[in-house]
Amino acid sequence: MLVDRGLAYTWGYAVGGPLRVSQTFPREVTSVYVGDLWGTYQHLPFPIRFDPGSNIWTAAYCNRANTLLLDDRNVLWAIPFQTSQQTGPGIAQPIRLPLPAGVTGWRSVATDLGASYLISTEGGLYTFAANWTNAPVKFPTDSVKTNWISLAATRFHALAVDADGRLFGWGLNLYGHLGPAATSWYPREPIPLHEPPGGGRWRAVRIGSRHSAGLTEDGVLFMWGRNDRGQLGVAGWYVPEVVQPAFPEGVNRWLDVTCGTDFTLALGDDGILYEWGGGGRDPSGVPEVRAYPPPVGAGGWAQATAGKYHRMALTGDGRLFAWGSDFVGQLGRGRIGNERARGSYYSENESRIERTAVEVPFRSLGGTNRPPAARLLAPLHGSEFGHPQPLQLVAQVVDPEGSVAGVEFVIDATLALPARLETNGLYVASWPDAPQGEFAIKVRAVDEQGAEGWSEDNWLALLPYVTIEPGPTPGREPGLNDPGAPASFIIRRTGPTDRPLSMDVSLNTYLMTATGNLDFVWPYHWLPVTIPAGAHSVEFPVHIKADRIEEPAETMTVCIRIARAAPGTNVCATIMIQNTLDDPARPNQAPSIKLVGPGSGAVFLPTSLIPVWASFEDRDGYVADVGWYSGTNLFPNSNYVSEWFYWQNPAVGVHQLRARVTDNEGAVTWSQPMEITILNQTNTPGPNVIAFTALDPIAVRGTDDTAAVRVSRTGDASFQLTIFHAESGPAIRGSDYEDGTSGRYNFFVNQVSAVMRVRALTNASAPPSQAVEFRVTRAPPQSGGVYVPTGTEPSPAATIYLVQPPNGSSAPSPASAVPVVFAIERESADHSRLKIVSNPRSSFLLSLSGDGKQWLPFHQIESSKGVDWLPLSTGGKGGMLMFRAESPRTEWRHRDQPREWPRRGRYIP
Repeated sequence: MLVDRGLAYTWGYAVGGPLRVSQTFPREVTSVYVGDLWGTYQHLPFPIRFDPGSNIWTAAYCNRANTLLLDDRNVLWAIPFQTSQQTGPGIAQPIRLPLPAGVTGWRSVATDLGASYLISTEGGLYTFAANWTNAPVKFPTDSVKTNWISLAATRFHALAVDADGRLFGWGLNLYGHLGPAATSWYPREPIPLHEPPGGGRWRAVRIGSRHSAGLTEDGVLFMWGRNDRGQLGVAGWYVPEVVQPAFPEGVNRWLDVTCGTDFTLALGDDGILYEWGGGGRDPSGVPEVRAYPPPVGAGGWAQATAGKYHRMALTGDGRLFAWGSDFVGQLGRGRIGNERARGSYYSENESRIERTAVEVPFRSLGGTNRPPAARLLAPLHGSEFGHPQPLQLVAQVVDPEGSVAGVEFVIDATLALPARLETNGLYVASWPDAPQGEFAIKVRAVDEQGAEGWSEDNWLALLPYVTIEPGPTPGREPGLNDPGAPASFIIRRTGPTDRPLSMDVSLNTYLMTATGNLDFVWPYHWLPVTIPAGAHSVEFPVHIKADRIEEPAETMTVCIRIARAAPGTNVCATIMIQNTLDDPARPNQAPSIKLVGPGSGAVFLPTSLIPVWASFEDRDGYVADVGWYSGTNLFPNSNYVSEWFYWQNPAVGVHQLRARVTDNEGAVTWSQPMEITILNQTNTPGPNVIAFTALDPIAVRGTDDTAAVRVSRTGDASFQLTIFHAESGPAIRGSDYEDGTSGRYNFFVNQVSAVMRVRALTNASAPPSQAVEFRVTRAPPQSGGVYVPTGTEPSPAATIYLVQPPNGSSAPSPASAVPVVFAIERESADHSRLKIVSNPRSSFLLSLSGDGKQWLPFHQIESSKGVDWLPLSTGGKGGMLMFRAESPRTEWRHRDQPREWPRRGRYIP
């Protein structure tokens, strides 16, 4: 977008140039891009100087890889594709295109990737030669026609109009781009096409991805080609003829038209831009027509254009407006959050469609001094590096009027690194001691008059390197008189140790000769391993099983995977297991088995399939058979050795599931039962709401007395859903408690609730009571998959307490530490009941809030019954109310109750 002498603004997705970093910079500057910056996003308009000498730029023509600039002397300049192999300055320089013999200049250009055509000032048609340094050549080669006036082209086909108002076309005709008059599917040279239906002369032509448009001298618009998205403005999906979109009310003629990929944008003589296509249709199949009036006082719309999935319009007073897809920042509105990566267009485009024309934020072009413009080139936005890692920061800075006085890189608004100007015109600074963590980096530039300009934030992460290696000694099987030795693996990390680091650990069965559950016990199937805070490394033992089989030494291979670690962290280590001669007369040890999921207390809607799984082992042999039971009834075809069982078509009711395991010598062990409930109700589509409820909030350390938290969802349960949660409080997972969830819980299809058991681990140095709050960390989506945060929903939470076992009169009683717990029961559309679970005889004040900020007294309970019910009436209004318990207040009265409130029992906030 040209706005000034020698100054162009650019934004969107840069593939190939015109910006690049010289290869003289270290490879570490751009991580995997190895020295060049040819694939980046620019989300705000950024000025670039292309000096035309004494001339002035008058037009710009862009395709997917190149830019053509036309100056006021009708000379054409090219900014060619910058490949990763090219060296040279940081900003590509325009190449002046030689003029063919007999050509004094250029009138118009139509360009796309791999196909560009030009109309000379003499009216001849030309195309580019083999490279940018050669003069364009005539098209066709032997053409003598010199009256071309209008041109449109894509990489596959083109249309042109001559001074006599006739239409010509050439190229691929796969979707009827050339119209019904074209009998060839691929004419290589211009052929005459159809006249305007009803007579007249063509004035201009435009081309979309699969459709074409022609405008007559009388302002009538005709269209042809594909209509699968309504881009022709008429009903029907396949339209073989030339059609005329209807005039909107108040429009008598069209002033201009432009085509996007699957939509059309036209300017009416009423000054309004009209758009159709893109998929929107009414029930009869006629495309929806969207109107965009010009801004008040802007002098109307002067020009409009369409990109692949976005639209832009220029007003009479020189302001630019944009709407449509912002998938690669083409609307120039700035970044939305710290996106770490972009998905495919088809997966993200709908969430980035903007239907409102918003002004592109160019700096003022008035007579006042404009601040310099800055762009951070390296590190790339969303980069991840290993720590420690010396970083080099690279920026480009342009001052529209004068010179740049100073540049610095600002990191998290606290650290400023001064930049130096390199010979290639880029500003560079070193950050040799960058700490581990995530940072926002931006560029600050000041011109000679003191005007200050800032770049957008670039998000950067410096992550730890994580490695794994075998332990110091090989593992050895236990024998009758030999205790054996456990194998182990050691995981190490770099960087600070102020917080624990968790990772997934898996077996690589393709690289090892040992067999799981036969030669060793693998305890990390469902739980991640953690390097605790304060430690750079940790050794994890692997239990080696005893058997009565003589065999050579075996190997087991362990691999780690961590989502937030430096690139290349997925590494493996091989552990040796030595054989021990054993006594065949040693008594057989019975196997063990435990049902794991979906967990006792899980509740499902009627469903066709529920996965059930268990963990089992046999310490001196191997598991020969596993059977799955409902009560005492064996499920059909369920006798096979597998940790998984798929329960088909469970009946409505409460079921007690058990599993039986048999080892290779006939010893049998039964699991504890797992209770699964199948409700007699249907699915209720709607947004998911997640709730955590403390069923049993007390867990006694070092015992089987666990806390129980119910995790439930209401709404549409017809899809699998992953719930991420975090714990807060002084207690540490793995040291003070374990919950078996790895920070996330998976709801299966039609599963509506589950019970999470929290076990308190022995810790003699822990206080008498520790509170742990489980809180959802990602808000529920409307449907499917994993939580996507919206920032508007509350985070459902439940609190449990880890207590020391009773030891004399000074130890706390678990019964005295029961907190206040809330639940909602819906009675009708307008009425619900608030269920309050608390200690009997306890007193507390209930407060409510509609926004989570301002809390108002709601109801004071003098002496709780243990379970109290308060009716709620919403009056049919939408919205959200939140409740919390507080200490009783003596200054607040409710109804005719006394002012003083006794404090009985124990209240824990």
